[in-house]
Amino acid sequence: MSKSGLWILLLATAVLAGSELHSQGFQGTVRGEVRDPTGGVIPGATVTLRSDRTGETRTQVSSDAGGYDFPNLLVSAYSLSVELAGFKKYVRPGIVVRANQVSEVKVRLELGELNEIVTVSAGADLVQTEDSQLTGGTFGSREITELPLADPAGSGGNPIGLAIHAPGTTTQSGGVVGEGGSIGGNRPRQNNFVVDGVDNNDPTSTGSLAPVIQEAVEEFSLLTNQFSAEYGHSTAGQFITTTKSGTNEWQGRAWWFNQNRHTNSLDNLTRATTRPGGRKPRYDWNRFGGQVGGPVLKDKWFIFGAYEYRNLTLDGTSPGQILGPTQAGLAALRNLAAEPGTGVSPVTVGIIADHVPPAAAASATAAVLNEATGRRVPIELGVLSLSAPQFDRTHLFLISSDY
Repeated sequence: MSKSGLWILLLATAVLAGSELHSQGFQGTVRGEVRDPTGGVIPGATVTLRSDRTGETRTQVSSDAGGYDFPNLLVSAYSLSVELAGFKKYVRPGIVVRANQVSEVKVRLELGELNEIVTVSAGADLVQTEDSQLTGGTFGSREITELPLADPAGSGGNPIGLAIHAPGTTTQSGGVVGEGGSIGGNRPRQNNFVVDGVDNNDPTSTGSLAPVIQEAVEEFSLLTNQFSAEYGHSTAGQFITTTKSGTNEWQGRAWWFNQNRHTNSLDNLTRATTRPGGRKPRYDWNRFGGQVGGPVLKDKWFIFGAYEYRNLTLDGTSPGQILGPTQAGLAALRNLAAEPGTGVSPVTVGIIADHVPPAAAASATAAVLNEATGRRVPIELGVLSLSAPQFDRTHLFLISSDY
């Protein structure tokens, strides 16, 4: 890409990042109160929150009731510091912010000089006292990439499969419309899917619309019931996916996942239609890509991008057994077709002979009526192993900017 093209891309992402967008929440909150050693509230204290990942800082002054509140925080780890003359500086690192959750940090200042520092090693308490919205489970990037996912279709590690680990969630029955499983007894078609606060529902199939790149996901959370008004779309589970963002350091990674017929065993249906000792039907599934992120302006503006190519090649096999004539059965059909008045079409027998391979061994018989004599002629049949090549090629990419 040319320099001019790069600056056009950065300008476009800056405009989007600075726009006022109304969406379903995918950010978190840090709040709490500042008190003195006796438990009395402290107004006027300077409270600073700093992102460990991006270096972004936000500052507030505690209210008359000693409270502070930092809403709309990206999913990340943060450090909190509190300063006020006459008290030691308070520092609390390792505060983890989750999507749609409140991390509460209660600060207790100690008397002393401001240049003295008190560091509290504990993180924060995740609380939900303002409403009855319940979170069934929250999974970070490491869990998303390392835990086995319920992904029977091999769609590439969609993190919504982790929902089965949440309480009140069951796997989806066969033939049921929807995606994500049954949440609290609701039908799967009532689930709602959100990526970075943007609606990701497919109206035609009542499932997710666009797949996500597994390695580019920072957090996946599932809300199970009692949603706030912003989640008015559906009555079942709220599947909220938050993607990664850039940091103050340029970082990247690459990956490659592979499955094939040599590493996987045959399922029962495929085994039943595969000749003993014969070649396994082709199955080659590759998923590879990379990601990179970093600062455009340190501590201010960050960019992140990811790309993945998915390549699935397989032999499409029948879900059940297909019977066809053996060599002897085909000979009997030809004899019938050669006699006039039998009712057996020479054209049909010719199509079978030209396009259907004879079955290796007889496993059943079918009676064909000879209309000339009124007798039924047995035709040997056997199991055919048939397949057709199938291909699925998918390119996925993600570009995001945070300012």
